[in-house]
Amino acid sequence: MFLVPLPLELIKREPTTLKYTFHQLSSTSRIYEYKVVEERKLPIGTCDVAKLTCIATSLVSGTPYTVYLVACYRSGNETFCSEKSDPTTSYTSPFPCEIVGLRPSTRYTIAVRSWLDLALSDIPSDAKTCSVSTQSAQPANVTPSSITPSVMVVTFKAPNVATGIGLYEVSVVGGNQFKSCTILSTNKLECLLDDLLAATEYQVTARSCVDVVEPFVCSTNVTVSAWTRSYVNFSVIVSPESSESLRTSIISPVQVKGVETYVASVEGYVELTCIVDASSANSCVINGLNAATNYTIAVTAWINGHIAGTSSGNGWTRPTTPCRLLQFDQGTTYLRWKFASLEDPRWLYEYRVVDATNIGFGECEIASLTCVATALTPCTTYTAYLIACLVLNGVNICSERSTPDYTTTIPNFPSKIIVSTVSSTSLNVSIEPPTDAPAGVDHYKAEILGGEHLCCSAKASPSPSCAIDGLRPATIYTVVVRAWMSGRFSGVSSASATAYGRTAPPNDNPNEPAYRHCGTDAFRWHMSQFGQFIYD
Repeated sequence: MFLVPLPLELIKREPTTLKYTFHQLSSTSRIYEYKVVEERKLPIGTCDVAKLTCIATSLVSGTPYTVYLVACYRSGNETFCSEKSDPTTSYTSPFPCEIVGLRPSTRYTIAVRSWLDLALSDIPSDAKTCSVSTQSAQPANVTPSSITPSVMVVTFKAPNVATGIGLYEVSVVGGNQFKSCTILSTNKLECLLDDLLAATEYQVTARSCVDVVEPFVCSTNVTVSAWTRSYVNFSVIVSPESSESLRTSIISPVQVKGVETYVASVEGYVELTCIVDASSANSCVINGLNAATNYTIAVTAWINGHIAGTSSGNGWTRPTTPCRLLQFDQGTTYLRWKFASLEDPRWLYEYRVVDATNIGFGECEIASLTCVATALTPCTTYTAYLIACLVLNGVNICSERSTPDYTTTIPNFPSKIIVSTVSSTSLNVSIEPPTDAPAGVDHYKAEILGGEHLCCSAKASPSPSCAIDGLRPATIYTVVVRAWMSGRFSGVSSASATAYGRTAPPNDNPNEPAYRHCGTDAFRWHMSQFGQFIYD
């Protein structure tokens, strides 16, 4: 079922724009986009998921607008959207009348007249006048610094145009406290505020004032936030736990006393939190996140219900785990697989073949969706996993390993085959294993080429041999030999090696030589005095 988002909430209105905040839908499997639409679902604005805000633009001043929120997600090449939320109706603000280009800290007399429609009359009313001073310019570079857990110093600079400014006012609000100070423009532009609460956030406000009029005419406030020093100093390490979770670890240079809990939350998603019990752990895991996404984790330390310190860190969740490799080709020293890429249009991933310890032994090509591992050992079983890695601007983070693929390289074929005449109906096949014969070879099978069921099998050993019976007298046979594996790979064999042999005719003289020439290569098979055909 497709959820419907909550209605938009107005946070700011201007003559041509309306700004709203919204609540995201909760989902671990879909990445939603949000749109501001009118009654017919036509978009009239955009949304910023990171800031949880939407803005409708190109509006008419002083006009009511009814808007809705819809949530959409993509699947393949299609986009699916929810029904409209409940409506939100708001007015744009009217255009103010502003006189610009005036000097700061200056007293002006303003005359206001009313006029009929210009098409009807050009005679104004009598003027209504008033006197008013322009605001002074704001102080610059307002910088609060906590020098002790209970003392904060606020420094600032005079504006570029400081004419008429007689004094500056600085105040702090926080922890149910209000503190302020006044600095004459002729003194050092610095304010010292004491008796503050430790590990407390304060809103620091500074303004300049013209003191030659009554009441004072002051600039707009410059407001910044600052924390007093805490008694708890710690850092945060954010590491990937999976494609949907991050582990937040608390690192403190000294043993901290009094801290009861650390609360970690995802910036912009206050509902995604985890809690560290300081008495028994130093980390916790936040779940419900999106794959291959960078998150900022803010952590607060709590003592007796009060914030005792803050810190933050960044970390990426792992990419989605890819599907398992599909092996389609194998040789004595290589293996090849097919794979499926991730359906994530945000990133271009690298894919790697790794073993159970995440050590890579194969390379992948995204264009052909194939992977290959080379320089392998013949007749050896390999456990291969596929991982997807995001490599971006110093980020190198990989998914968890896929389901394993168990496969093997094929054995080498025998180094030498000797076919010996046993009788007029039987041949003996002696096999010399390759010099690097691995333990994975179970047996060797010798077959008469073209002769159904004319074969024999020899268990793997330093000198395996077997006899093929049921043959015709005085006949030259082509013998094909392969090495075969055992266990789950009992159907895997080496390439074939070929030799020739001749059964004895009745009353045949075993000392009579025989030759077999094969084309211009003149491979020579010679009969020894023991009736053997030997491949040189």
